[in-house]
Amino acid sequence: MIYKINELLNTPSDRKIFLSGRTAQTAEGITFFWTGSSLEFAVSGSELSVEVDVPASSLCPWICIYLNGHLLQRCLLRRGSQTLVVYDHLNYHETKHIRIIKDSPALLQNADFEGESLYTVNAIRTDGVFSPLPEKAMKIELIGDSITSGEGLFGYPGLITEDLWFFTAQPDLHYGMQIAERLNADLRIVTQAGWGVYIGYINDPGYNIPSIYGQVCGVMNSPAARSLGAQAPYDFCAWQPDLIIVNLGTNDAAAFSNPEHVDPATGKIFKMRTLADGTFNGEDLYSIRSAAISFLKVLRSNNPKARIIWCYGMMGHEIESTLMEAVHIFGDPNVSYVSLPNTLEGEFGSVDHPGIPSHKKTADTLVTAISEVGGISHG
Repeated sequence: MIYKINELLNTPSDRKIFLSGRTAQTAEGITFFWTGSSLEFAVSGSELSVEVDVPASSLCPWICIYLNGHLLQRCLLRRGSQTLVVYDHLNYHETKHIRIIKDSPALLQNADFEGESLYTVNAIRTDGVFSPLPEKAMKIELIGDSITSGEGLFGYPGLITEDLWFFTAQPDLHYGMQIAERLNADLRIVTQAGWGVYIGYINDPGYNIPSIYGQVCGVMNSPAARSLGAQAPYDFCAWQPDLIIVNLGTNDAAAFSNPEHVDPATGKIFKMRTLADGTFNGEDLYSIRSAAISFLKVLRSNNPKARIIWCYGMMGHEIESTLMEAVHIFGDPNVSYVSLPNTLEGEFGSVDHPGIPSHKKTADTLVTAISEVGGISHG
């Protein structure tokens, strides 16, 4: 039998599917934009497949399929409409817990090419019966850059060329997904490689996460993504997190050691400056601090009851004091700062990014910090 996703979604009293992440509902189905976004359900039956559509303009996205918590497939979707076979000829009577996770970032930007990665799930085919899903214990929003995009986490040390293949949000690898698993949390990830809280690593001031936080998926701007709701205002009231984790600052710090950026439209030059002794220019640090404070104001305005943790440090601690100052100046007792352990030799993945051991350390650090914070309301 074919079950349309929208029909399954519109039965809140007997929830048959669970959506995680900032998604968009259209007449055809549910579109997935962000890495770590997932479709989850419990179903009996011997056969299961999912009808998926990938826009012709999209990069081919990777997905992971889990059966009863175990990785069943990691595969690449092709462009166009397709039927993805999840399993065939399994025990009919056994109820299977299925989770399909988007394992590619929303937007890939590098020196070779730029492209978006998205897909729409339209329907589920099965000869089984769906079972209701329980609620998660809490809601967490995670905001970050390439580290939180899982860049280099799937690849091996020594690989340098950037590709979607090297990104992953697998729950046993990615620090944010590990946290969500351990706390039984509904996780929404907003993240873009190369971007900062004030400026991107290439000194482009347009590469800042606060500028896109108010849209469903503001980093996507193609006609296909727009038509599917990427640029629509995000409905903060519909989903209020208990906890927000911000992991930003790495690219702001990297900008100090990278070449200047020239705006192609205006010719204006942007560059985070260093002094003769190699220290960072105070005015530029002030700009980062101000941007962090402004973003905290936005986060608090849209999420009035959330506990907020700003964390930083997996790839250096150069601007840690600046970010700590921002948290202190903001002065909200429900906002705290957590220093993350640096990635050491032997802990890197590909593209000189934190690997599996580093993500594990970060997950441990943040879970401990969350338990120490206390006072987080669930539900």
